[in-house]
Amino acid sequence: MKISVSMITLNEAQHIKRALSSCTFADEIVVVDGGSTDGTIEILESFDKVKLIKHPWEGHFGKQRQISLEHCTGDWVVRLDADEVFSEEFENGIRGLLESTPPDTLGYRVRQCNLIGDENYYSKTFDQYEASPRIWRNLKEIRWEKHIHEVLVFEGLTGNIDTWDVYVIHYGFLDRKKYWEKGKFYSNIKESGFGCPEELYYREYDIQPRPSRARVSSHVPPFVMEGEKRGLPRIAIIRGPNLNPWEMQNYEPLVGQFDITAYTTTKPNFDIDKIKLPVVKVPSHPEIPAYMMGLEFALFDSDLIYSADTTWPFSYQAVLIKEKFNKPLICLQWENIPFAYEENEQMRLMKKKVREGADFFIAVTERAREALLLEGVSPEKIIVLPMGININRFRPDRTTGLEVRNEFGIRPSEKVVLFVGRAVWEKGIYDLIYAIKLTEGYLKDAEIRAVITGRGPELETVKERVRELGIFDRFIFIESYPYHKIHKLFNMADIFVLPSISLRSWKEQFGMVLIEAMACGTPVISTLSGSIPEVVGDAGLLVQSNDPHSLADAIIDLIKNDDKRLELGKKGRERVESNFSSEKISQKFGDLFRYILNEYRKSKGRSITMENLGSDDNNGYYKQERRDVEALIPGDAKYILDIGCGEGLLGKRLLERGAKEVVGVELREDICKRAEKNLSRVICGNIEELELPFENGYFDCIILADILEHLREPGLTLKKLKGYLSQDG
Repeated sequence: MKISVSMITLNEAQHIKRALSSCTFADEIVVVDGGSTDGTIEILESFDKVKLIKHPWEGHFGKQRQISLEHCTGDWVVRLDADEVFSEEFENGIRGLLESTPPDTLGYRVRQCNLIGDENYYSKTFDQYEASPRIWRNLKEIRWEKHIHEVLVFEGLTGNIDTWDVYVIHYGFLDRKKYWEKGKFYSNIKESGFGCPEELYYREYDIQPRPSRARVSSHVPPFVMEGEKRGLPRIAIIRGPNLNPWEMQNYEPLVGQFDITAYTTTKPNFDIDKIKLPVVKVPSHPEIPAYMMGLEFALFDSDLIYSADTTWPFSYQAVLIKEKFNKPLICLQWENIPFAYEENEQMRLMKKKVREGADFFIAVTERAREALLLEGVSPEKIIVLPMGININRFRPDRTTGLEVRNEFGIRPSEKVVLFVGRAVWEKGIYDLIYAIKLTEGYLKDAEIRAVITGRGPELETVKERVRELGIFDRFIFIESYPYHKIHKLFNMADIFVLPSISLRSWKEQFGMVLIEAMACGTPVISTLSGSIPEVVGDAGLLVQSNDPHSLADAIIDLIKNDDKRLELGKKGRERVESNFSSEKISQKFGDLFRYILNEYRKSKGRSITMENLGSDDNNGYYKQERRDVEALIPGDAKYILDIGCGEGLLGKRLLERGAKEVVGVELREDICKRAEKNLSRVICGNIEELELPFENGYFDCIILADILEHLREPGLTLKKLKGYLSQDG
């Protein structure tokens, strides 16, 4: 009995040697090559059993396979792809199987073990008998058809196609780059059934440990992934369709410290084109938009999973992935209503799973923290860390504000009341239009122009109501305004208003627009709803929600009182600088990510606590003695600038050994306060943005150490710092 192995190839140098090595049972290996240029031909020619036929690739899989089949001379033919390997069980058992095959059996279907992530895991979803026979009798009536998803046709033959419970191991999913290219190739072919690469790439694989029966023989060369290198820790931010640029600005400064990727769906709810992080779009479940198809495949190589809110299906998915692959999981929590949506039993169980499965929760407000505590989350698993904004973009800029006023035809004498948000009842949009009407007669010398920015289900009804009130000429409706330009609107406004109203299932969770307005020096009026009081503090006016009369009084008060507007605008800017700078907050996120990764690594995946996070030591990062740096500093250096000084322990020793002045620069305010005890002077801020209060040539030594690698523009910063260095410094 003679056995032929039938193959087709095109640039398969990465895999082909392994495939051929598993064909020890074959009498011949008939390979049709479509024009390989990567060394595949040379490998094929080195195997004695290979019968090589060269036929140019014409984009027709069935034709190439048929040419190979026509050159097979064995009694039986076995199909093998270049990125496959026969299992040891297959290799050792096929001759015995075929020798005992009944005459009415035409062929056999076997199982396919599709490896996923690495060689230790496979797709349980695709662990099934293949649709097309893997082994068949070499009869002239059997032929290949179709140029893609090719099939064997048994024309005019009667007999059985049986099953043989053994594995063929498929390695094609392991090389993600090539797998993605395969998805692009198939998506350009209508008959493939894939409309885009994501539909092939991100499928539900159900990744499980590789079956022991799917091992290969020892003589098969080991699989080596080309170009696979571990670099920075990989952080996976999971946001489903809710990915947005205003949250992501808090992680963008961490590029260079972590390998961060944000995962959304193919139909995100927001404009994400300006996000300065890699963004991956995965398909949604057709009936559940927040369920992300193929998510466990996407996150397989991640070191830390970072999801959001217990209410979303993708957070539930994240817990399952954490449990399966032993990865740490953080969950950001905006929700500030305890037990929200839990009247639905499925939601209750899903939230419970996330609460119990996540390692840590980041509550964006104290109210979010309190909601988690009431739901039973241990306080040791929660930290409060607000969102921030780019205060260099969101800053007072009245020149730009006047330009935008001109664009919309707003006169300099008009007082602009701005609203930015969804056009829904709970955002208080009706209260705002009623309040504008109620100001009539109270502002003799001032004209109000209300600018409504945003869209939603209530927008057309709001416009109609404004017409009914007879004040349509006092309103401007902007349905869409790009986020990367939104700071211009805040600078156009005299007052920003967010009159949110609490519902049973929702109340204002943070109000990013509030800190954006405050950062621009625009006074805000909002309501005593949800987490708004935490955000605004004493830097704005807060009124009762669902009360247009109180809202009108506050608007009148600010329009009449220029000094009060200026005072609140100044206090708002100061509050944002102190509490909501994305540059500062991003470093806190970075500290948290490092802490969790380190603790998880030390505990080898066992439960860990937050007891050391936020402690004076913070893993010792800011208390480093830096004696290696000290050894490089000239003994005669008297005036020293230490950038990234930490708690100033190095500078303290330099003063003790004779330095006259050591000035430190540090980003975090709490660390600056500790450093003040050890150094001559400490300046708090980002060195790339600071203008130091020293003359040129003031310092004879400047230290940057590991800070340099974290700078966005190191060349420009060094050029600036060089001016402070003496000629022989």
